[in-house]
Amino acid sequence: MNEVILGAMGQSLSFTRAASLDFDETAEAETITAIVQDGVHPEGMPPMAGSVYAQAWLQQTDIDPAPQCGDEIASTDYVYKIVKVEEDAGNGLVLTLRRDRESE
Repeated sequence: MNEVILGAMGQSLSFTRAASLDFDETAEAETITAIVQDGVHPEGMPPMAGSVYAQAWLQQTDIDPAPQCGDEIASTDYVYKIVKVEEDAGNGLVLTLRRDRESE
């Protein structure tokens, strides 16, 4: 994943760590840029009633430390929980997301 592709196809998202969500309703979110594909069917994740998954691709250097399962990513429409984090060979991250709720 490189900056040119992210600049052309990426969108701004809010990233909030789960640890800060547990203690603070107004936890500060970081702004990240990622390419998001909604409505994916990730391998190894059984479909659950009403579950909608998405995947996000971003540069690993955009989030330090790396995201963990349970962290949240928010778009203008939805808030997603991270359910899987994978690194790729090109210094990128692939995040599997489960739609949690509509954005406020």
